[in-house]
Amino acid sequence: MRSSTLFTAVAHCTTVYYYAHVLRFIAGMRPTGDETILRNFIDFRPKFLTMWGLAAQALLFVLCVLHDVTRVFPPSSPVRRAARALRDLVLVGVSAPIAVTVTAIFWGLFALDRELVMPAALDKVVPLWLNHAMHTFVLVLVVVQLLAEPHHPPPLGQALALALAVCGAYLYTLLNEFATTGRWIYPVFEILDWPGRTALLAFTFLLHVTMVVVVRAAVLAMWGHAKSTSRGGKKRKD
Repeated sequence: MRSSTLFTAVAHCTTVYYYAHVLRFIAGMRPTGDETILRNFIDFRPKFLTMWGLAAQALLFVLCVLHDVTRVFPPSSPVRRAARALRDLVLVGVSAPIAVTVTAIFWGLFALDRELVMPAALDKVVPLWLNHAMHTFVLVLVVVQLLAEPHHPPPLGQALALALAVCGAYLYTLLNEFATTGRWIYPVFEILDWPGRTALLAFTFLLHVTMVVVVRAAVLAMWGHAKSTSRGGKKRKD
């Protein structure tokens, strides 16, 4: 195994461990008081788009490790090609777009009024490092992955279908929570009327879907198609 390949594999394993630690920390969080906002945060943990984003990043890097393992097979091996295709579909269809969406929407609203997305009362249970782990480093790490090794653009139809499935599932989760409990997962929805809620959701999902197209175009521009060759004329190692 080449040193660069070994380094990549170690980096992927380290990132998987990092996300496992973050998710384990969040799963072990307990309210430190009787405030409704703290109890709601604990109850809503699996329903935050942020958590879906963390899960998507963890899945991506697990698939990166899987792809690293399949490097023992020849590049033309069906096993290796399948692992690569699945990794890149998740990267383009979910992980990169949701990282951009979460980071942009969260910090945009946070700058406007943090009470809309993460009220100050949550500082009791959400340390600063965790806030950035959930809303900043998800984007940093996925961009590093995008740039660090070759990727192959999946079929646009497949990537969009996956993105729309995620958007639809999250829309159902959000509206079902309100329909069954009368509570909104995010405070911003409590102060908006229905036209405002609809506009915010439409913008969020449009941003996610748009980023699928943008990320796929970036992958194509940086790495080309699966059969692209390097300047030396040899097939690119991936």
